[in-house]
Amino acid sequence: MKIPVFVMAALCLLLNVSGCAMMDISTLDTAIPVAPADLQVAPYQAIGLDLSSAVYNENDADDKDKYAGVDMASGIKANISIKPDLDLQVRAYTGLESSQGFKIGVKKLIRQETNNYVAFAPAIVYVRQTSEHDKDKSRAYGVEMQLLYTQKWGKTSATVTMRGNYERMVYSEYSNGEYAGIDNKEYDLMHGGLRVNLCWKGKHLYFIPELGIELVPVINGKLSMIPAMGYAIGVEF
Repeated sequence: MKIPVFVMAALCLLLNVSGCAMMDISTLDTAIPVAPADLQVAPYQAIGLDLSSAVYNENDADDKDKYAGVDMASGIKANISIKPDLDLQVRAYTGLESSQGFKIGVKKLIRQETNNYVAFAPAIVYVRQTSEHDKDKSRAYGVEMQLLYTQKWGKTSATVTMRGNYERMVYSEYSNGEYAGIDNKEYDLMHGGLRVNLCWKGKHLYFIPELGIELVPVINGKLSMIPAMGYAIGVEF
């Protein structure tokens, strides 16, 4: 099927908007496939992980920086039906501080018994932060895995998701927009957590609020627990 032009335009616009690298850690989805519809599109907002806070600078005297921090993600997500039990998932988002990211993956239904659904959703993730002159200050790329369980009652469903991420973060130091001559620093980051959401569907519209927690082992710092919450308001074709 063809993807509507306005969806592609919105995704491209979000990726070109120029703020610390922030990873979107929301689910805002169910285990139920898009089929028999063809497409779901939803703008959303959610709390994301500030990746720079996942590494503690031991020269920093502020002990509170040993804990992970958050940022707000605003974006658009699209689920595209490929087969009755398989969806393509794409999302693009920005953070409050000049960070842009995207995620692309699939969601595969692996079990259904009446109104109970189980699916897994692997994805590739990428995010970057730019400096004043639009040079990469930090970037991260990696993989995400989610396991979703959904119970459905008519037009309403509840979903519990276990999820985890691995990212390779590359950091470059800039001063007044100029490269400071310091070699890139690279870090391996891992984090994961639990999400619970509800989905209310109408004829074409749906609404998903979500709550959860994310565990983040801060490098040189403390094991942190951050809140994960967000919402999506979407349309289904």
